[in-house]
Amino acid sequence: SHGGTCCAATADDAAENGISQTSATQNNMSKSQAPATPPQTPTSTAPAAQAQATAAPPSSGGGSSGRGGNASSDGVTFEMVVTDLEKAESLAYGAAFTSFGPAGGKVPIDSAPLRQFLETNSGCPYEELDTVLLSAASNNPEGEPMHITQSQFIDILRQNAIPEAMVLEKFMNLTAGESEVVPCEDCRTALLFLKDDLRAQATSVREDRWEAVMDAAMSSAEPTVSMEAFRNFCFKEARIANVVHLAKV
Repeated sequence: SHGGTCCAATADDAAENGISQTSATQNNMSKSQAPATPPQTPTSTAPAAQAQATAAPPSSGGGSSGRGGNASSDGVTFEMVVTDLEKAESLAYGAAFTSFGPAGGKVPIDSAPLRQFLETNSGCPYEELDTVLLSAASNNPEGEPMHITQSQFIDILRQNAIPEAMVLEKFMNLTAGESEVVPCEDCRTALLFLKDDLRAQATSVREDRWEAVMDAAMSSAEPTVSMEAFRNFCFKEARIANVVHLAKV
């Protein structure tokens, strides 16, 4: 059955990785009526109130010391990333695509901002970037300029969340080339160490959240894990880390 017991989260895990949202509080200030006589001298509370009113606005990045974190400027939260990854990707990457200045919903494949983003926020090797972009653009109607749409852009990021060669190497190390499956427990351990290969994206995920990330990545795990399933788990973990890093949640 799906969701093998070896990888199921306990109630304590849920409490540890639960997400709580901190509601903003507002301070209401009221004016007091001063008596007609004797005249009142100004008090020192006005400068303090003015300083409070002109305090710096909160960052739009979304980071927070709370377990759940705040939402990013695009509405992405950590809870959304681990429970509805596709929606979180659409919001975060859709905002990035808009920043490239698409014309008619399309961006040319030689766009410098596009290429720089893919190089920084995906596992696509730089030397393969042209091939990946040309492959995506080849699906466009004949005669149109070489471009990609937002949906193609998001697909590229999903399909290149982590290098395929890295995933294959890790699976072969687990099996020593002698088996086509690995125990669920060994798979989870491998995913824990995978974060060391995810560069800056992994450092954006707080240490106390990695159990929640792995629970989400392995939500469909069986007692034994095939190479295809292992690949899917690795890619989902990388996709989660990539969105957390971009949205700063």
